[in-house]
Amino acid sequence: TALAMSSGSYRSLNQPRDKLPAQLQRSIWIDNLTVKPMLTGVSGFALPGEILAIMGPSGAGKTTLMDFMAGREMNRFRGITTGCVRINGRKRTRDFVEISGHTQSSPVFLGTLTVKETIDYAACLNICNSSERKARVMSVIRELHLEKCLNTTIGTPLRKGISDGERKRLAIALQLLRKPSILLLDEPTSGLDTRSSRQVISIVRGLADRGYTVAINIHSPDSTIFHQFDRLLMLVAGRVQYFGKANVAVECYEKVCERKRHMFQNPAEFLFECDTTVETVYQLPPDPSELTAPGVNGYHPKDIEKSECSCCFPSDDLQAILAANAARKSRPSIIWQFIILSLRSWRENSRNIAKYHLRAVLYALIGACIGSAWFDLPQTFTTLHDRQTMLMVIIVFYSFMQVASIPSFLVELQVMNREVLDGVYPVHAHMLQSFLSGILPNFLLALFSSWIIFKMVGIGDEGRGYPLFLVNVFLMLYVAESFAEFLCTFLPNLLVALCVFAGYFCISFIAMGLLVPISHLPIWWKPFHFASFHRYSIEVFCWNAFHGWNVECDLWPKYLCRIFRTGDDVLKARDMSSDEEDIILDLKVLLFQAVIYRMLSWMVLSAKTWSNTCTQV
Repeated sequence: TALAMSSGSYRSLNQPRDKLPAQLQRSIWIDNLTVKPMLTGVSGFALPGEILAIMGPSGAGKTTLMDFMAGREMNRFRGITTGCVRINGRKRTRDFVEISGHTQSSPVFLGTLTVKETIDYAACLNICNSSERKARVMSVIRELHLEKCLNTTIGTPLRKGISDGERKRLAIALQLLRKPSILLLDEPTSGLDTRSSRQVISIVRGLADRGYTVAINIHSPDSTIFHQFDRLLMLVAGRVQYFGKANVAVECYEKVCERKRHMFQNPAEFLFECDTTVETVYQLPPDPSELTAPGVNGYHPKDIEKSECSCCFPSDDLQAILAANAARKSRPSIIWQFIILSLRSWRENSRNIAKYHLRAVLYALIGACIGSAWFDLPQTFTTLHDRQTMLMVIIVFYSFMQVASIPSFLVELQVMNREVLDGVYPVHAHMLQSFLSGILPNFLLALFSSWIIFKMVGIGDEGRGYPLFLVNVFLMLYVAESFAEFLCTFLPNLLVALCVFAGYFCISFIAMGLLVPISHLPIWWKPFHFASFHRYSIEVFCWNAFHGWNVECDLWPKYLCRIFRTGDDVLKARDMSSDEEDIILDLKVLLFQAVIYRMLSWMVLSAKTWSNTCTQV
């Protein structure tokens, strides 16, 4: 027995479909979609002014279907997909992002910003005209009922913020700023209580009544929410069990399952109870025009009125609609977006305790510990080893503490990924602001902590030694942070990124040339030596600490000190250069490595973004 589409009235639009603005006259069709092994032969559609609810038990393929409809995570569908998604009868292209809005089941935001700041920055990134921007911001705030939480921070693991329901509404608000005609909402009620769930769906219902095409992925709605839906697509084990009017789904299931729903039973619960007894699948034909043909799959779906199918507008009109939409939604320039991203990043960094504030405290404590342990270290033969150990401790602790930037980078990259996939700005705009916005904080970290060590230990002449010491510490911190961001781009998992970061630092530390001089390293360690940024940083530290001074012999008899008479002898014993030009070259290499890691991050993000967006599928 199959579940076919049954007759029944649907909710009326505020205005006829053919009277809607051109930018809202868009329907989305799924034609015989198969994604092995998750989905098999899935077909359906969503029309302007309607809510299509995609329901099914856990593991049925709802999220996979929603990702495919939105054109997200397309790299995992390559080679295992047949069928397509059509917009107004035309195959979807990369321009689809301009007319659609997609929200995640667990939306991610910059947690230290307030709701108003988040919306304002998003509006600045999307809208050029200031008056239009202000009007749009106030409009979405009213539509999503966010007035009460405008000045509340979104929240971080260290600080409570807005509720889950407000986060869901904020995610929808950010999409509405772009004025999409198609809204694809992935589990907008997950994790919410009954009241919050109903509030979110009520808002979505209002958007549909204004002409938006809405498709939502939902697990188990209550009866009040269920009756807000116009159409229902029930997925079971990756197959369509039912697709049709939501208000007649129960009647259809009652006939097929040969049992009646209890008067007070939730319709969704009844459908889930019946799903194990129904095996045959009803599928729409690949061509929407065939929906009115008699005998589709052996059925006669007389309920599909021609007025509904007329909403599949001629495909020739799509490009004209897209062109008009693009002209109306002209994007701000890259320079303007870079400025806005930089301002947003600075505000986020200034409030994010876990990113730079905590590191500043740690660096100050480490600097004070190093300074007190090696306080006023004399330049004598017996303290040569102590001085080298002190430089090694600076290298290890200062560079490794940049691991604290990984959690913040992961959150920022999730926000960036959402905004780039939404077509708000290109990847290079984010990478440029990330490259520049990290300079000043790391310089301030280096300035404060390096002064403590330099003054307490007495490393060298302040006129020459401190500027070089400061620049070296800054570049070391900046390279380590750049590497941390690079790790986050292709290893977006906190535990994995931390483990790889620690492993890389162990290898880099061993190969830097202080513990084992380069002349004593096995040949297979040589590539690691020259790739290690620790190698260049420690050479600058040692040159700054030992070059140009005579070793005072504090042993008896004096001839025991003959092995190291000058600081250059110490450098030579460690296979380090005493030439000032080589030290300048070391600093250039450190800067070059920072740039290389940022460029690699840009390349990885660009490749991921391109592969994760839709082409003609």
